[in-house]
Amino acid sequence: FKTSDIISLHMRVTPQTKNMISKRYLSLMKPNSYLINTARADLIVKDDLVSALKAKQIAGAALDVSWVEPIPDEDPLLALDNVTLTPHIAGATVDAIPLSPFLLKNVVNDYLVKGYSDMLIK
Repeated sequence: FKTSDIISLHMRVTPQTKNMISKRYLSLMKPNSYLINTARADLIVKDDLVSALKAKQIAGAALDVSWVEPIPDEDPLLALDNVTLTPHIAGATVDAIPLSPFLLKNVVNDYLVKGYSDMLIK
């Protein structure tokens, strides 16, 4: 966090990662650094991020997720000029969409192999 120009989050929300990115980590970031979150909103303490963005403590944030979807009109992030918001579509690419049924099949089969191998999807 101290040396990176860009921090990009790609993890699941677990008890260990929920609210992991708080004032503690945001305060370590450089004033010209950016935070990107295409994972889950609950990884970040929203109020701490809004404060850091308002104070220009970091250069900006790009968020493909929000704490409430769709994002409410009164959300403070919408008033900031140093945040880019997308409606949770980062994975919707020309390459990803045709592959998604196969990715899902593989995940389901991996689960089934652990105890239900007679139910595999062909």
